[in-house]
Amino acid sequence: MSKHPKPKHQSEHDHHFYASSAAEWRVDSDPEELIHTMRRQPYPFTVWRVALPLHADYPIKEYRPDVDPELLTFIGFWGTEDQ
Repeated sequence: MSKHPKPKHQSEHDHHFYASSAAEWRVDSDPEELIHTMRRQPYPFTVWRVALPLHADYPIKEYRPDVDPELLTFIGFWGTEDQ
């Protein structure tokens, strides 16, 4: 079972996950795949759930999506000791 259940009124297509570190950022519809990919780098990173479609266009400010706060959920921080 997924650690991030979706509300009944939402489908997997109306949100995605965004991760960023000092070196790169990535998006994915699967949070576990995104975290796995980000752990390959030697930098700490954060993960956010963005209540917009995967290919939505939005600005990034201070390493996180610059969207309405109602559309953004902080998932977590992974440091180098977690990798």
